Amino acid sequence: MLLFDLNGFKQYNDTYGHPAGDQLLARLGWRLRQAVAPQGEAYRLGGDEFCALVPHGANGLDSIVARAATGLSEQGEGFSIDSSYGVVRVPADAADVERALALADSRMYARKGMGRASASRQSGDVLMKVCSSANLGSTRTSRT
Repeated sequence: MLLFDLNGFKQYNDTYGHPAGDQLLARLGWRLRQAVAPQGEAYRLGGDEFCALVPHGANGLDSIVARAATGLSEQGEGFSIDSSYGVVRVPADAADVERALALADSRMYARKGMGRASASRQSGDVLMKVCSSANLGSTRTSRT
């Protein structure tokens, strides 16, 4: 499972407007679908997050990831969009969908490097730590 988050999309959307942002998302989603075909399937999870499912044993996973990341990028006058991603091998890295999504999300944000998480993301992370510390469970049921 490959999880992607676009970098620079909010600024693009704020600058060029929601209709242009919607068109950009459609173009990038189509490119992602082409990048993982015929081995895998691509999905838009919502907002500027995308997911691709590639079966075990897919030849050249690194190549597929590179093509997918390239497909989820676009540059133009005054803007640059690229993506961060997290890769999870199911079931080797995670036994269920919930854990796979959480692990892919964690790996994706680690790849963002020095990029700072949004305020809502930071708040969600703090809440998860509090729940874990209070032994209320550490399973994330929704993403913000």
